[in-house]
Amino acid sequence: MTEGLSIKTLKQTISSFQSEKILVIGLGETGLSYANFFADKEIPLIFYDDNKFPRKLNQIRHLYPDANYYLDGNICTENFTMVLISPGISPSHELIQQITEKSITILTDLDIFCSFNDAKKIIITGTNGKTTVATIIHKILSSAGIASVLGGNIFPPILDLINKKGDIFVIEASSFQLHYSNNIHANISVILNICEDHLDWHPSFDDYKKAKLKLTNCSDEMVINTDDDITLDNSNILNVLNYGIENQERADFTFDKTKESSTITLQQEKYLTINNPYLDFYHNKSNLLAITCICHLLNIDKNILKMELENFNGLPHRMETITTNDNIQWINDSKSTNSSSLYAAISSFKRNTTLIMGGDDKGSKFNQLHINLRKSSVKKIILIGKSKKRFLSILGSEFNCSMANNLEEAVKIASNLAETNEIVLFSPGCSSKDMFIDYIDRGNCFIESINNYSSKI
Repeated sequence: MTEGLSIKTLKQTISSFQSEKILVIGLGETGLSYANFFADKEIPLIFYDDNKFPRKLNQIRHLYPDANYYLDGNICTENFTMVLISPGISPSHELIQQITEKSITILTDLDIFCSFNDAKKIIITGTNGKTTVATIIHKILSSAGIASVLGGNIFPPILDLINKKGDIFVIEASSFQLHYSNNIHANISVILNICEDHLDWHPSFDDYKKAKLKLTNCSDEMVINTDDDITLDNSNILNVLNYGIENQERADFTFDKTKESSTITLQQEKYLTINNPYLDFYHNKSNLLAITCICHLLNIDKNILKMELENFNGLPHRMETITTNDNIQWINDSKSTNSSSLYAAISSFKRNTTLIMGGDDKGSKFNQLHINLRKSSVKKIILIGKSKKRFLSILGSEFNCSMANNLEEAVKIASNLAETNEIVLFSPGCSSKDMFIDYIDRGNCFIESINNYSSKI
């Protein structure tokens, strides 16, 4: 690994490479971004992927026609100077274990970006909400006349933006990126929350937490959620701005409990009032506070902050109302890929709800599932995907559960079960990889299924 190298030293080291053996693992979007960056510097690379026909192979071959490509799973790791890793590659991968045992330097696109780009950086991570927060911050900065550039875990890959001119780079960072990154720096970093997720990739929840918490050691200023005990207890940097809804005593920014409107307070003094029904959901209110903290640190005009927050209608596949048929509201929350996002979704409604959930549970325990369902307005549950039988065994004795073979069938069942003035909520709480390309593909399938079924009624 690369612990102990300064960012300046890392830049000098990479810039001096000519004959070293540098291995790129993973020939997807990130692998292509490595190829673009190093080809520009005329530094030779070697490429590896588990798949014989990786997605970006042709584009990479165009940049490196004479390079060695290992696409059959067989490669000797001897004599490699450095490994450039893609975030989808798990530490349990046999090749990564060999590389780690031999103490070969592993770098991420985030390491390289921080070493070569001197602009101000805001790095945002968290189990849930990071794309929403990063997107809104980017919009606010742009409205304030600040040249903002958005990238990272949210498309495009951060290394593709390394030569782009900008005053501030807003970077969404995943636990996969942070796990391998040891040479990063943020002017402001934000940890929104840390909940159980990606246990099919990380060897343990402790490893997942450790990856997220790396930001506490590489930031000038931090924004911390006081409602998240893990983050709060591990914040060891002096310049911290806190926010919270439940744990208000320790929060700098919170909501005025005496007001029904979204009145934000700073140290118990009125700061700003936001009127936007979309922000009434609990998790959106928490994200709103995080955004306010960031803007406060950047001295953003409060009128601009208010305008952008009141105009924000959400991102696709996140608590998105698709249609209302026969006074039944259909909500697409396909981005719900873990238990905590599922719990946030089902706690958002008072009207009777039919829940469609399931997929690949990624090894998560769902210990609080019963408790959260009991407290919610969910009356009927339709289970789909790889985990449906597991969830049926957990929930079937207490809740009204049905199983569906696919999402189209789940929509049909929900249409028959839901009654007037009720809600049908699609919040899977699981990964989409068992049945779909990604959560976007899954969400689009849900929307298409609603439209197809509605047209037949």
